[in-house]
Amino acid sequence: MLGSGFVPAPPTLPSVIGSPAGIVAGLLLCTASCGPGEEVRAAGVPGEANSGFVPVIVGVEFTQSAVRPGDAFAVTLRFQNEGAAPATKAHTAFVHFEPEPADCSNIAFQADHAPTVPTDTWAPGATITDAPIVVRVPVDAREGTYWVHAGLYDREGDLGRLLDVFPSTLEVSESAPPSTAWRPAPLPEEELLLRRAAFERRLAAPVTLKTDAYSFALDAESAAE
Repeated sequence: MLGSGFVPAPPTLPSVIGSPAGIVAGLLLCTASCGPGEEVRAAGVPGEANSGFVPVIVGVEFTQSAVRPGDAFAVTLRFQNEGAAPATKAHTAFVHFEPEPADCSNIAFQADHAPTVPTDTWAPGATITDAPIVVRVPVDAREGTYWVHAGLYDREGDLGRLLDVFPSTLEVSESAPPSTAWRPAPLPEEELLLRRAAFERRLAAPVTLKTDAYSFALDAESAAE
């Protein structure tokens, strides 16, 4: 189990289809105003507006609820598809950590990534566990409360957001336990098989680098890794 346990997403925070945004180094940077509890309205994401795909975040888990500057932690997102169909394609998850004032233009650190299970396989009513995703806090991050700003966006299309919420917060503090105090729990065998299958689908033509300590694969066509 992860250290801080299950944190339910507040029902007052809306999950909405967002507006197109800028992208820097492959990471989402919002261009619209989007603070906690504020709804960002836009025309929607082409191909998804009427697809029946309705993703929501139903929980967030951390390996620790307070982290030191320069340390690492892991975050797990739990999504649910409340719609009638999966997404029409695989979308990208974004996880931003924003101090007050929590705003897309005030991102301190982030961890955008392809969800563990591709969104075009999210069956109606299914709950999807995404992660754990390891995040490192910058060494110069100031102490205080950071909003977790998370959702999904169309990285391969117009960068529009399909889901945009502030489901939790994280404390950054010099007095927090060191990140060496936690270890992620081993994944169940069934989860390992699902992740390996998803990984193999992403890597159609991999170029692989192997050492005694690790294996790294990069798809020559899509640049997936």
